[in-house]
Amino acid sequence: MSGSANSGQQGTTVDFGALIAFGATGVKKAVDLISFLLARQWAAVVKQLAAYAGGIAITFICAHSDFANYLGIAGLNNWSLVIAGLLLASAGSVGADLIAAADNTQSAAAPRFSLHLFKKRAKTVEPETTAAAPVVAPQTTKPRTRKAAK
Repeated sequence: MSGSANSGQQGTTVDFGALIAFGATGVKKAVDLISFLLARQWAAVVKQLAAYAGGIAITFICAHSDFANYLGIAGLNNWSLVIAGLLLASAGSVGADLIAAADNTQSAAAPRFSLHLFKKRAKTVEPETTAAAPVVAPQTTKPRTRKAAK
């Protein structure tokens, strides 16, 4: 599987092994994203979308730098750069997943990603300082017990 195929632009070649590896990571992370969406795990969804945005941004930055020829992305159009960015982000996410799975000492642990900024905060009610009202003890009821069937 380690052949080369002409991509059709400026004589660049793509190694099929790399294409399959990056494609597999892309599919894995796309399936993970769908799973997170269906499970309504919004923190994981936002984290993966942020990784995708970062991968696309880095790819566009590199494409317009002096390293573009060295990286082989000099002549790619915008959609090709988006795809390359998504695959880059997917590979990075899978790499982070592998490190987290193999690291049982949590030496690479990061703070938990949370969306607490978007949650509605409960209003705090200040106690009134007027005349003291009589305190009434709450009534308790005895727990019901089931009668055994005969």
